[in-house]
Amino acid sequence: MIKRSVGKWFSHYKHNENAKINLFCFVFAGGSPTFFSSWKNVFSDEINVLPVIYPFREKRMGEPMPKTVDELVRTFINENKKMLSAKPWGVWGHCSGALIGFETAYALKDSGNPAPFFIVSGCESPASALDRLMLSSDFSQITDGDILNDLLLFDLVDADLVKDEDFKRYFFPIYRADLEMFRNYIYDSNKKMEIPALVMNGTKDKMVSAERSRKWREYIGSRIEFAEFSGKHYFINDHVEEISRAISAFILKNA
Repeated sequence: MIKRSVGKWFSHYKHNENAKINLFCFVFAGGSPTFFSSWKNVFSDEINVLPVIYPFREKRMGEPMPKTVDELVRTFINENKKMLSAKPWGVWGHCSGALIGFETAYALKDSGNPAPFFIVSGCESPASALDRLMLSSDFSQITDGDILNDLLLFDLVDADLVKDEDFKRYFFPIYRADLEMFRNYIYDSNKKMEIPALVMNGTKDKMVSAERSRKWREYIGSRIEFAEFSGKHYFINDHVEEISRAISAFILKNA
């Protein structure tokens, strides 16, 4: 039986009551759950694909973005207790969404229903990712032009899209709010857990290096698999069938 609604925290999802696992998908700074929306069409009914929608975008545009990652994670957990206890669940985070996913899994590692696995795509280990985000910057002092230059430099947005004024009016406030939240994120080096993990990266990703992504070992232990795919930062969109098979096998092996 398909459940019609699972609450305000999810959008563009597939939810089957008889599925074996709930897969919570956390998107990158400035992103929306549409990034994960097509994946519900390639996974079997055994896996519920549940893209997480943060405040301050799409149907939650009227809600302010939390000031800290801890607040975002705490609110997500408190408002989704039924979803987190109904059946086994896991995390897939892309780019900085992997940091939110990690904090969510860590916060619930000693609960009665901890995440049995963790999936990362396009994200280095927490310390490396935060260094790259240059979180000492005051983003209110950075011009839209500077942000656009960085987005284009790292192939994070299509060159034609940045000419769209409607896109820029919608995107920039969200992106700034997200980065301000991460600017307040201080990773606690004592936060470590043993959890099966799949870490994927693109061979031409200008933001993420294979070497630094392998440092995830320091945070989630030795039960970790690494996979590289040709492509840039959003490489997962170029290998949907191959990656969906890899993820499905990994999930069903560890769920």
